[in-house]
Amino acid sequence: MYVNILALKPLYNYLKQQGFDSVADEVLSFTGVDLLQLGSHLEKIPAIKFYEAFQLAIKLTGDQLLGLHAGQLLNPSNMGLLGYAMCNCATIKEALYLVLSSNAYGYGNDSIKFAISFDGKLLKMKLEFNDDIERIRPWIEFTTAGWISHYHHLTNFKYKNCEVFREVALPFSSQGQAAEYEKILGCRVLFNKQEAYILGSPQIFDQEIYTADRGSYLLFMDKLGLEARAGQFERDIQGLVKKYLPKQIKLEDVASYFNVSVSTIKRRLKERGTSFTEITADLKMEMAQKMLRNREAPLEEISCSLGYEGISAFSRAFKARHGITPSTFRKIAH
Repeated sequence: MYVNILALKPLYNYLKQQGFDSVADEVLSFTGVDLLQLGSHLEKIPAIKFYEAFQLAIKLTGDQLLGLHAGQLLNPSNMGLLGYAMCNCATIKEALYLVLSSNAYGYGNDSIKFAISFDGKLLKMKLEFNDDIERIRPWIEFTTAGWISHYHHLTNFKYKNCEVFREVALPFSSQGQAAEYEKILGCRVLFNKQEAYILGSPQIFDQEIYTADRGSYLLFMDKLGLEARAGQFERDIQGLVKKYLPKQIKLEDVASYFNVSVSTIKRRLKERGTSFTEITADLKMEMAQKMLRNREAPLEEISCSLGYEGISAFSRAFKARHGITPSTFRKIAH
């Protein structure tokens, strides 16, 4: 089992920040990693070596909760390009799936995996591990505190004092420091459990990321060689088209908004088997059906709000898509 060298960077930076310069250098030397390699996403070291480095840092600093304390200072920038992509996701949900799909919270660590379950009431982020608990304990603490820290950074600490996280479960004892765990994690902490997880309210998923910029998001995703979540790019474009209706925006407007070229937009849509024209038409027809179910809305008003030049143009487009006129659809719908 291996870990990306990048995983050493937050530990090294934390030790430096806390004034443990010699410890940071000794830990790095122990791993055989050069300072210039520290930010590498591609190079790896054996997981056992990484865990031994963490234990060495704990021994030299005397901080038994080093993993927890280092994790609370994590922010997306520690994750390089992926972190910048996270900062430009639209919501926490999108950022979370992006990170989980690449096992980024594990920094490529094969001994720890992440899984999410959602029952409509509570969100559960579970850490699955296949190594000795005490050996990987600092890393479990680090990733747990790190995920919560990432959430607060991405939402600009707006919910820092809100009970968005209900509880955290850990598979080891508190070492007599339960209060410190709860202070850092900001919620109730259960110890000596069979599994490790973070439990939160549904609102965690839906919070908007205040730094989001879709053009930057696409740029970083391209550089990472990753794809946006299925349908997300199309929904972003539909949201922009809807925002400006009844004005008919052009593909050039979309490209300018996302700060990418027209050819990039066309390529990405073609890869998904669609086009800007199809996305716009789909949106208008979906909105039209909803409006037609409202008996009070005149056809002229509907056609105008969707950007058509008149009822006849709207009727032609609707019939071409559905095979019936808007008036007939309204009768059937009621």
